[in-house]
Amino acid sequence: MGLFNSGHTNTGSFNAGSMNTGDFNSGNVNTGYFNSGNINTGFFNSGDLNTGLFNSVNQPVQNSGWLHTGTNNSGYANAGTFNSGFDNNARDEHAEFVTGNSGLANVGNYNAGIINVDDHLSGFRNSVPTITGTANISGFVNAGTSISGFFNFGSLMSGFANFDDEVSGYLNGDSRASGWIH
Repeated sequence: MGLFNSGHTNTGSFNAGSMNTGDFNSGNVNTGYFNSGNINTGFFNSGDLNTGLFNSVNQPVQNSGWLHTGTNNSGYANAGTFNSGFDNNARDEHAEFVTGNSGLANVGNYNAGIINVDDHLSGFRNSVPTITGTANISGFVNAGTSISGFFNFGSLMSGFANFDDEVSGYLNGDSRASGWIH
């Protein structure tokens, strides 16, 4: 979710790297702004695994920040590996640890944003009905698979407030529809 990203699974704009939450990150798995390194939480970090501002070194430690479980995490209270941000965690029986998240309170792997539940999601409060695999969702409050947009429930859709499969547009309730109010 965002604009002008050349990387994938970003929440924010102008990110050259992937799985970033924030803007102007050229590295991967960053939470913040203008990070050129990887797995950073903060601003203007050019090294790897930093928490804070203007860090240019690669940290020789397993984690930076506070209260992590796992390794290669930056920020606060992340469980797993290669996470940046705050409270990216596995809160269900499917996984003990999570990998590659940036942002806040993501449950799953390779998410960017806030409170995403499953894998490969970007945006805010996206989930699938059951946590079984890759969801590929971007946007706000979507539930299903392969969705972009806002308040969509189903699969293979984009737009706003659609409620069936393979649709695009606004307020569509019929399958394979596009446009407005079908």
